[in-house]
Amino acid sequence: MARLVVAFLMIGAMLCCAASASRVAPWARLARLGGDAQTIKWLQQNLRLHGSEEQEEGCAIIATKYEVPPSMRRDFVDAWMKVQQQTMDEETTNMYDMKKTMGDNVFFWTYGEWESMEKFMDHFTADYMAEFLGFLDEKDIMWHMYPLKNVTDNAAMHKDTRVSRKKGDDPRDMKAHVVIEYHVPPSKVEEFIDAWKDCAMDTWEEKDNSLYALRKVASMNHHFVAYGSWESYDAYMDHFMSKHTRKLRQFLDDTNIMYFSDPLMSMTDTSGKQL
Repeated sequence: MARLVVAFLMIGAMLCCAASASRVAPWARLARLGGDAQTIKWLQQNLRLHGSEEQEEGCAIIATKYEVPPSMRRDFVDAWMKVQQQTMDEETTNMYDMKKTMGDNVFFWTYGEWESMEKFMDHFTADYMAEFLGFLDEKDIMWHMYPLKNVTDNAAMHKDTRVSRKKGDDPRDMKAHVVIEYHVPPSKVEEFIDAWKDCAMDTWEEKDNSLYALRKVASMNHHFVAYGSWESYDAYMDHFMSKHTRKLRQFLDDTNIMYFSDPLMSMTDTSGKQL
């Protein structure tokens, strides 16, 4: 009888350990997250609050930058496309897409919006994401997550998105997509937002601009990310050399705000199909 009790206790302990391991799996991956301590802290907090009334309300906006060894590019894209297909099947996903930086053979950006932070955490802790994150670990693909907060209003998407002009790999035949990272001294944040919005007001009036939006990284006090789309790279260069953009760039120089701009290449079309 004593042996039977011991056996049941051992089985119970094993089941409890298995359940516990399942619950902490996302926590364990945070130790290998390619992000800063504040991003890890932000994720930990949201994992703790997952499903509770204290969880942050409002749309969840997440950008992720991946550093992919060139030899792993095809395997990475294939693995991500599986994640995208399942993510877009979720009714609470507003958008989820990926773009490749054009000035290198390493970096990819993904951008997603969910109805709420709780729905994003459902996505982040799903089995298909656990499989994808395991793939990234196994292949030494580093990633950095940027939880974002909206700065611009709905005027950021003031025009209907047009069909891509992509006709192969020639940038001159593609729609222009650009991501810009800003490192803003905390004391200059309000001035920066005002200056950026002034530029945005004129950018939204540009004939060939379809999107121009600014987001603040929620886990940092100095990091902003902007994203814009134009009908062509000629149109983007017209924007870059315009009076309102030159005024913004001069402000950035005068206030020691560093910026890093990358042209992007779409990896999927508007339906989510791989290009």
